[in-house]
Amino acid sequence: MHILKILCGGNRLRAPGWLAVLVLLMVTGCLEKYGRVDPSTAVDRLFEQARVLPDYHYFYAGGQNNPRALLGIRKDYTHTNRSWSAMPGLTSEVLEKRVAAMTNEIGHAPETYGGVINNPEGEQVGIWYAKTRDVTIRFGENREVSVSLPQWREEGNERPSPFSLQ
Repeated sequence: MHILKILCGGNRLRAPGWLAVLVLLMVTGCLEKYGRVDPSTAVDRLFEQARVLPDYHYFYAGGQNNPRALLGIRKDYTHTNRSWSAMPGLTSEVLEKRVAAMTNEIGHAPETYGGVINNPEGEQVGIWYAKTRDVTIRFGENREVSVSLPQWREEGNERPSPFSLQ
């Protein structure tokens, strides 16, 4: 509070002080580092062929027998979102079952998206396989990455618009 009084000129509100506080808040809000998922048919093939990369930790979102998304993060990064379930010691056989459960078939499934997870500098740090690309990827200190749970509509639970004519 002392800093605010100095910036704002004591107890009186002054525009330059509030402007400085506003700029400070905007700058600190922009300090978060975000990554992105870039579509990749090579990653599609990795998951569809159940190839486990040895230098990645794997995670799934959703039920173990009905995952909604699969995620691989390089071992030199730490995934910090605990909403994902880890798959330690993942084998090709288990990955094949997870992909099959996710797509309801083994092999290519057009409703899934494979992608490369890149950090803000454009370096690949992970792989993504899901029914959506709607995800937020944040990077923190010491090679930490947090991938949000994917955003998806629950099948059969979609509510019609109140403006629909049905």
